[in-house]
Amino acid sequence: MNNEIVLTKKLADAYAQIEELKKLVFVNTVTHMPNRRALDARLETISKYERHGTFQALYFDFDNFRHINKTYGHSAADDCLREVSEAVQGLLRHDAELYHTNGDEFIVIIQTRLEDLVDQLTVARTIAERVRSKIASGTWTERKIKLSSSIGLTTGTFNEDLHNMLDRAEEMMRESKQNGRNQVTPCNLFEQLSALQVRDAIG
Repeated sequence: MNNEIVLTKKLADAYAQIEELKKLVFVNTVTHMPNRRALDARLETISKYERHGTFQALYFDFDNFRHINKTYGHSAADDCLREVSEAVQGLLRHDAELYHTNGDEFIVIIQTRLEDLVDQLTVARTIAERVRSKIASGTWTERKIKLSSSIGLTTGTFNEDLHNMLDRAEEMMRESKQNGRNQVTPCNLFEQLSALQVRDAIG
C-alpha cells in the first residue's frame, strides 16, 4: 500500500514537472510574458476556429535599445524589459494580449467584440498611443532610464494568413523609426477609415 502511495506521488510530481516545462516553452525567460511560440500557437487557433471578425496588431520595440545595453549593461536592459512589459500589460484591455517575441520586440494582438470596424480601429489606435505614451513618460528601473518606442499598427481578418498581418505591423514600426521614432504608424486602412470618419462627422 505504501509503495502505491509513493508511486502515485512520484507520478504526480513528474506530471507537474512536465506541465511546468510546457509552460516554459511558451514563456519569454526574461519577462515571463508569452513568447513567439505562444503567439504562433494563438494565431493558429484563430485561423482554425475563428470564422468572423477582424484582429488588430501592435508591433513595437524600443528606440536605440542597443545604447541602453552598452551604457547600462545587459542586466539593466533586462530590468527595463521586465518593467515595461508589466506596465504595458497593465494598460491592456481584457481583449488584448501581449507577447514578448524577441529581444526588445513586443506584439499586442487585439480581438474586440465590437462589430463596427471603425470602432475596432479606434480602440486599437487608442491602445497604441497609450502604450507609446506610457513608455516615453516613464523612468525605468532604479537607474531612472528614459525610453521611447516605435509602434506599427495594422489590421487583419480570419481568412488571411495572420502572419502577413504581423509583417505589415512590423513594416509600419520600421516607418515609425524612419520618421523620427517615438510614434505610432498605422497601416493605410487606418488612415483611410479615419478620413472617412472625419468626412462623415463634418457632413
